[in-house]
Amino acid sequence: MRTKLTPAALRRPVVGGAAVLLALGTGIGTAAAATPASAGTQTAAVTPDAGSVSHGSGWAELTPSQQGEQRNYWCGPAALVSTLKESGHGTRTQTWAAGVLGTTTNGTDMGGMLSALNAYSGGFKYDEVFESGAWSGYVSGYESHLKSDINSGNGLVGNAYEVPGGPHLAGHPNELIYHYIAIDGYFDSGATTHYADPATTVWSTVPAYSNISSSLLVRILGGRGYYW
Repeated sequence: MRTKLTPAALRRPVVGGAAVLLALGTGIGTAAAATPASAGTQTAAVTPDAGSVSHGSGWAELTPSQQGEQRNYWCGPAALVSTLKESGHGTRTQTWAAGVLGTTTNGTDMGGMLSALNAYSGGFKYDEVFESGAWSGYVSGYESHLKSDINSGNGLVGNAYEVPGGPHLAGHPNELIYHYIAIDGYFDSGATTHYADPATTVWSTVPAYSNISSSLLVRILGGRGYYW
């Protein structure tokens, strides 16, 4: 749970995100399809207001709750519904989520996602983080946030900004894409992120669940950030 909000100096508007991604490296990277872990797991409900966590040495994962977006601009509602469910905050519909988020045919506003997460997360305090300062520090900060939230039974939401020629999520075409995902686990002590992708109903090439290098995912999220 957040004890204090990220200072304003560490936040950044969307403007210039594409330039940041392209400056971080060239070539297309992709995530790898994954299935939820099951063998040799231990499961525990962290608190009454959090989800169940399966965990082992160097990894932890919430109960998988992927939803395909019911409209091709409803990745925000699908990611919100998945995150609330896997975090133990009940089952909602995407129609409900679209109303709460104020989603339109243009998508979901970033501020709307933060407000909705905080309104329906059972008291867990979410914050948004954008790339800022030293790159290595941003990656290590993300990995720390990832482990902290998952270990406490709460999912994260990533806000991807994929550009032609840059890294993309698993199965996504090499196009300009703005996209929300539900982050529900980690492996390799945080160096690998497990996520659920709502775009399974948009592109047949997209797997419901994937593993991706956390440093690569941070490149993809760098222009728009994540909620933890």
